[in-house]
Amino acid sequence: MKYPLPHLFFALLILAGSFFLLRLPFYAQELVGEEGIIAHLFLNEVKKPDYLLLARIDGVNQMTAPQHPAPMYQAINGVGKVVRQLVPFGKLDPLESAFVLRVVFSLPLFLVLLSGVVYLYRCGNENLYYWLALLVGFASSPVLLVSSTELQLDASFGIGSFGLWALAVTALSGSLPARLYRHGAVLFLACFAAGLGKNEWSLVLCVTLFAGVAYAWFSARSRGAGGGAVAILLLGLFGLLAGNLFSYLDDPLNYVMGWQLMSSMSKHESIFNLAKLQQLLGVMGARWTYVAQALLLILCSSFLFLRARFAGGRMERWGAGLLFLGGLYYLSTWNEMVPFNIVSFLVPLAVLVFALILIAWLADGEGKAPLSAFSLVPALFSLLLFAAYFVSTWEGGPRYYAVAQIVSLFALVSVLRVQSVSAQRKLLVCVTLSLLVLHAVSWANRGRYQRVVVHTPDRQGNCLPVLSSGEAVFKKGDFLGSSCSREYLQQMSKKYNRPLCGP
Repeated sequence: MKYPLPHLFFALLILAGSFFLLRLPFYAQELVGEEGIIAHLFLNEVKKPDYLLLARIDGVNQMTAPQHPAPMYQAINGVGKVVRQLVPFGKLDPLESAFVLRVVFSLPLFLVLLSGVVYLYRCGNENLYYWLALLVGFASSPVLLVSSTELQLDASFGIGSFGLWALAVTALSGSLPARLYRHGAVLFLACFAAGLGKNEWSLVLCVTLFAGVAYAWFSARSRGAGGGAVAILLLGLFGLLAGNLFSYLDDPLNYVMGWQLMSSMSKHESIFNLAKLQQLLGVMGARWTYVAQALLLILCSSFLFLRARFAGGRMERWGAGLLFLGGLYYLSTWNEMVPFNIVSFLVPLAVLVFALILIAWLADGEGKAPLSAFSLVPALFSLLLFAAYFVSTWEGGPRYYAVAQIVSLFALVSVLRVQSVSAQRKLLVCVTLSLLVLHAVSWANRGRYQRVVVHTPDRQGNCLPVLSSGEAVFKKGDFLGSSCSREYLQQMSKKYNRPLCGP
């Protein structure tokens, strides 16, 4: 049955209620760490190329370049100008200001999910509430719950731009639209916006679009079809290049430094660095029995799946699924080895793979269509971006995986959407339930997701206090940012002839 329009508004009301209620505990937290830097960017006028607050000495703000493309910071500053006209931040205390800021920074994810519900309603709304359950379940993952309420660019500009890009690509999956140029223009604009973000995002998206073009071209040749998909993806690639060109022309210094920073991180803070790789292998060697047991579960599930796929029955199918989830559960409890961000991404990655397995089991050939290049592109982007951060040993928390996770949601949607209504309903129920189970497992070790506020003792005499920007942004006194290097702190102390506070 197709639902009338009032059901769409009811679904959006459920989405809004669940989205904001689940995030209330995260909204009501003080700013920590580097969040104060973004809060200062949001609440004050800044000039390029120095967008970020590094310290305050003798009442003068010491600013620095972010070493990332500037349009992201300009967008945050521009939105801040509008919000400052609506909210009297000067009359709010720091905790109230932090609450408002966290709500504002969570809105990009909410708008992406809202757009997704509207799109799925227009596609054919027989399974509207099943789709709604999937989107709400996905948005309640540890990565998206935590990162969407942080004052960080990954979970605000990143989720907003790449979430809408993934939705635009998903809208093209299934059958090729008749109005080629209109849809090509939409993808061009979506890729242009994505190209204004971090350099590594653009690099991964460029590789993904090239792969999509190649797949679409070979697929069209094998079926004797037209090259509409190739043309649309090429327009997207041109949009991405145009976005990067705009970033460079707008602020060459930060754009170039973004590539230099990415190169430095890959050399010194990843498993491509021999010392880091030896450290990783050493920990794995010390826990070899643990690794062997987890891998055994995964291998057994893979064997049963292959047996079920080609010659087996229903018991082998569900046995494979249970062992697969068991292996993921085992890995998710591995505290000493797997960092928080890797464990968290096991959830969407598992759901995406598990959904593909379930399609092979339950769809029974109903509504199956050849895999569209527009279904391949978001899935490939999500996995490649995850892999790029996976090989890094830099501890950045869940925000680094927020972009990959929101894109993986629409990769899942594009695969499920081409199924028949009945098969789609079965798959949505299974995937949503597996989501909830895996989220519960991830939250079992909830200490990993708590923000820690470290208060520095009050300064004594003329010393310079070393504070996190989250603690210092609403204060008027001098400070040095705790994210600064030790060499910089000592250099500033010597330059101004003021000792550092504390030990």
